[in-house]
Amino acid sequence: MRSYYTQANDSYSRFTPDFLTSKNLNVYLEQNRESLVDFIEKYEKQFGALSTEKKLLELGCGLGGLSLYFSKRGFYTLGIDQSDLAISMAKEISKQNALFCKYRVMDVCLSRLEEKFDLLFDSHLFHCLALKEDRLKYYEFLTQVMDKNSRLFIETMVFDKKMSFPVGYLMQDNGVLYKDLSGKYVPYRAILETHEIESELIEAGFKIKYFYYHSELSFDLFCEYKGMCHESLPKTLRIVVSR
Repeated sequence: MRSYYTQANDSYSRFTPDFLTSKNLNVYLEQNRESLVDFIEKYEKQFGALSTEKKLLELGCGLGGLSLYFSKRGFYTLGIDQSDLAISMAKEISKQNALFCKYRVMDVCLSRLEEKFDLLFDSHLFHCLALKEDRLKYYEFLTQVMDKNSRLFIETMVFDKKMSFPVGYLMQDNGVLYKDLSGKYVPYRAILETHEIESELIEAGFKIKYFYYHSELSFDLFCEYKGMCHESLPKTLRIVVSR
């Protein structure tokens, strides 16, 4: 049984009402989207600025940090996440910032969205779909919301042979990382090799437009990894695809 919903809501339950109105919130949002903004800025430096006339979808938006970033730039944005707790918080944060960001509770493996988008940003959702069967459903969802001119940006962690994991994690040969939650190991993350991700996307009908491998993990993922050297962590893949 898929446990993503429980994991997601549990991770957002630590955000109290006081935190949502404190200056620490903006610091969190900045740090949470830092690597994705770096991805965007480097892409725009190479290929030109993204047009604000485009409709933008943030997948796995969480508290909506990336949607806020693009909304401030004048984009029409919709953020979706399966966590109703995260979406309710994202709406409140958008209201506090006097920005018109749309948000919707939605599970990309179970739902459909009758709307097309020009730009799509996977906010570290890809590697949360630990099982291939769920990623295949994700690809089906993406084909519904993209046309031939759409661009999908993905930043995800990838396998490295030097990786090591703390107690409570178990890595399988199929690229699925399991985590011990209340005495039971459940699928937690997909840590695939770069060629496996490329092959999956191509087989699903996508075309690779941009491909960049980063030799370090460029975003904060596991609290248990604090202080560990980067050689023992997964690496980062940044990829842009079209239909």
